[in-house]
Amino acid sequence: MMKRHIAIGLSLFLFLVLVLTGVLMISVVEPPDAPATQEEKTLRVVMPGSQNEGLDFGKARTWYPWVIVGNVCDTLVAERDGKLVYQLASEITPNTDASQWTLRLRPGVRFSDGSALTSGDVFASLQFLSRSMGFGSFFQDVDFKASRIVDDRTLTLMLTRPRADLVTTVLSAASMVWKQGQGDAHIPVCSGAYRVAQFTASEGALLTRNLHAWQPALWFDRIEIRPLGDPTARVNALLSGAADFAFDIPVTNAKQVTDRKGFQVLRSGVANASSWYFALNSRVKPFDDRQVRQALKMLINRQQFVDVVLGGYGYVGNDVFGQGLTGYDSTLKQRQQEVAAAQTILREKGVTTLHMLTADLTPGLNDASELLRQQLADAGITLTLERVEPADYLSSLPRLHQAQMIAMFALNRPFIATLPMLFGAENPYNYGGWYPPEFAQRVEQARTTLERSSQQQRLNQLQQQLWEEGPYLLWGYRDQLSAMREGFSGVELSQGIPLFRQVRPMTGQE
Repeated sequence: MMKRHIAIGLSLFLFLVLVLTGVLMISVVEPPDAPATQEEKTLRVVMPGSQNEGLDFGKARTWYPWVIVGNVCDTLVAERDGKLVYQLASEITPNTDASQWTLRLRPGVRFSDGSALTSGDVFASLQFLSRSMGFGSFFQDVDFKASRIVDDRTLTLMLTRPRADLVTTVLSAASMVWKQGQGDAHIPVCSGAYRVAQFTASEGALLTRNLHAWQPALWFDRIEIRPLGDPTARVNALLSGAADFAFDIPVTNAKQVTDRKGFQVLRSGVANASSWYFALNSRVKPFDDRQVRQALKMLINRQQFVDVVLGGYGYVGNDVFGQGLTGYDSTLKQRQQEVAAAQTILREKGVTTLHMLTADLTPGLNDASELLRQQLADAGITLTLERVEPADYLSSLPRLHQAQMIAMFALNRPFIATLPMLFGAENPYNYGGWYPPEFAQRVEQARTTLERSSQQQRLNQLQQQLWEEGPYLLWGYRDQLSAMREGFSGVELSQGIPLFRQVRPMTGQE
């Protein structure tokens, strides 16, 4: 059962950006707000959306519900540009061995209906997340039966084993708080800068100011969020004046926006980017040989991938996850292209043909695979590509485990948070099949080390071993791209989700 929860949770987390479209109607528990008055300031947002989703955060499969709920609900701990920020929590402290954690809440926080937020709401919300399809696997080490509410502002989480990375790996990814923990309510009641006034999956959501917010919205009174599956249609809505902000646009459309006066492209930066990689399956030949894995990493031209596939909207990768985030080993040597040395190794190993599965889980993955085919052909290696429909790509994990290579991407997360997502002897999403005993032992040591400098030393050892031996050819990071009318600033990103609380006109634009 635990394996099943891990598989479902990781699948939904890693492939959050798969986009559908549709028409699920959700009933509204609050009466519709009145139409906007002339004085009210409205931000109109278009973004990918699904016809089969409500606002149940634990079941979300696309950005649409995440963005809506992300602008309505607060978390205990938030991630902003790669750094952890305490939000509803004022303190989170462990005991001596990190098997027990005490959470202290910020005083005076109220929900949008005016009621006080208490530790009971937090406890119920964490339990809701632990039962959810999307986040259940994150809480597998939390013993909720032994955990307890101390008072209105304090609760204690008991763990089944020490986890020094509880804040970094678990709470930073999943600690949203709803009134009474009702994360599956049709209309969520939370404590963020906005509240949901209206919602239908086909027509969109209307967010209005939360008058009880402890962090009020700085400028916009209303946010209209409308689903629009086609990325070109989103850009056209912006350029035609039908929208003010277009979320998640392709590189080709970004160039179109850049050429138009009055509009701006917003780049996420590497901390909020997605990592793009090829998994070299160490379960099968020839990638069961460490030297072959190293040779392929040496062979490719990474800068060409960034320039061609990402259109320059990205960053060169170095085969280790978490670049630009807390815990990343900045002393790692950047892997350089060494064609002659790589060819010599591959020739000695008898590697002349390879096969790879690929799918456009996000636009550009197939292009990356084609560029790899061309680069390998120039080096005398024939790569056969098997293109799979995105909807079918993850339907058979055994097929991915048997493939020599697969093309993949993931949200950029701190290195220590990536470990349970892409590594582990029984992890179905360990696409590279690599988890040697020494590495596994170091992972456990890092997870139980509280002292930061000692933990960082262990993380550096893990990253060095991964860089030298690992199965992931992480060639680059792609910016999360959005477009907006010029004259505004303040869009924040939290794990790729745009937050609008601080959006305001630039100086002189009011």
